[in-house]
Amino acid sequence: MDSYNKQIVRNIIFSFFQILIVALTTFLLYRHLIKVLGVEQLGLWSLILSVSSLSSLANFGLGGSLLKYSAELDAAENHRELNGLINMSFVIMIGLLSVFGLCLYGLSSILILKYASPQYVEIVMYIIPLSLLSFALNTAGTIFMSVLEGLNKGYLKNIILIISNILFITLCYKVVSQFGLKGLAYAQLCQSLFFLLCGIFLVKRYVQNYQIFNFKVDKALLKDAISYGMNFQLVGITQMFYDPVTKFFLLKYGGLASVSYFEMASKLVLQIRGMITVVFQSLVPKIVIINYNTDAKHITNIYRKMHSINWWLMSFSFMGIIAFSGIISEVWIGKYESTFVIYLIVLSIAWLLNSINIPSYMINLGTGKLKGNSISHGTIAILNVLFCWILGFFYGGYGVVLGWGIALALGSLLLVFEYHQRTHTQIREIIKSEDIKLLVAISVISLTTLLTNTLLEIHFVVRIIFTFFFLSLSFIYFLAKHSIFNLLSIYVKRKNISTI
Repeated sequence: MDSYNKQIVRNIIFSFFQILIVALTTFLLYRHLIKVLGVEQLGLWSLILSVSSLSSLANFGLGGSLLKYSAELDAAENHRELNGLINMSFVIMIGLLSVFGLCLYGLSSILILKYASPQYVEIVMYIIPLSLLSFALNTAGTIFMSVLEGLNKGYLKNIILIISNILFITLCYKVVSQFGLKGLAYAQLCQSLFFLLCGIFLVKRYVQNYQIFNFKVDKALLKDAISYGMNFQLVGITQMFYDPVTKFFLLKYGGLASVSYFEMASKLVLQIRGMITVVFQSLVPKIVIINYNTDAKHITNIYRKMHSINWWLMSFSFMGIIAFSGIISEVWIGKYESTFVIYLIVLSIAWLLNSINIPSYMINLGTGKLKGNSISHGTIAILNVLFCWILGFFYGGYGVVLGWGIALALGSLLLVFEYHQRTHTQIREIIKSEDIKLLVAISVISLTTLLTNTLLEIHFVVRIIFTFFFLSLSFIYFLAKHSIFNLLSIYVKRKNISTI
């Protein structure tokens, strides 16, 4: 295995470790916040995060653009142009974030004064500027972290994320008890500043002859990077509205407690999904180079292997969440909360169906063909408003979450069909009968385990052992049907992938 591929494997290992740390810190943090702040204030914080996160719409997709172009420029050893592109992108982003942040603050102030409960107006008006600044710093930091990913040094980004999350939860435990939601905002601001400064330091360290005040870049290159970024941002724009829209309807039809339980369920499911996504996201710089040097045949072969790995990972992981959902509720919330469990099950199924498109999504990022990604996200955004509104009206908070799940699944599957149609790849060539049997087997085992744990009065420890035992059966089934080492050959082949 050459050094480039060793680096990919290192990136994946550190990404898994980073996700596990984030999952653990999130678990501990939310458990602490529920005890100190209560469910309603946690829901309020979730709404503030949703509003503030809209500020990242102003990044023009430059982070995703730099990942692609830093990989290409580094392969061409054109470090002078890369230097100028990084700095110009940073300046453009800071300007956009400043303007957009001020507009968003003005708009959010009007909405808060009109719709928020009087008891929360003062605290929310104090926190939103801090939260907007935090998101601006974090978004600016993605410029430098995307460069590291493009240079195939994503493991450095993961190390920083691990440290920043540990810093965040440490600060939260120290200041939230004293300052409440304000303390949470202070901790978030420190975390974001740390992330940005580390990004600048690491780019200075690993980009050859990097100079902070060098803004010379070829105009054609900058134009292409912005054009790619804007196409990339079309995806980001629709994506950023998912969470605020869903939480708005949840607040309207379910209340702050529903928002809080949805936030917790989403955090958990997305952390697990992150473990799946990172396996393929680490390949994007490699796909850029493969697409640059070889023909479409190699990309198709890579897609087949990516799908085989993805199918097993998503089936085992998401069905595992469903099997453990009751136990998770008891450990995390302190009791069996049926609303949380139902949300967790619906979101697990929805994100499982969404994850089918991960290979095609990553291939599109690496090849620069973003139209399908944009159409998929746009469809999800439109369907989310429609289904959350209709189902929320009739079925309350449960209807809103179900509507979000349906929109997510339908829009995601649309990308899969678009990719196969564009590349003239038959779906039956990708999805084998063994894959269907695997999913059915894991689903039956998980649902049976969930029902057994819920309906029978079994000791808590026995239930955990029982769940692990039955889930291990699906893992053994997979090993009997597939050669994992053959599937993982995509990560250890030569850089040009000529033999895949």
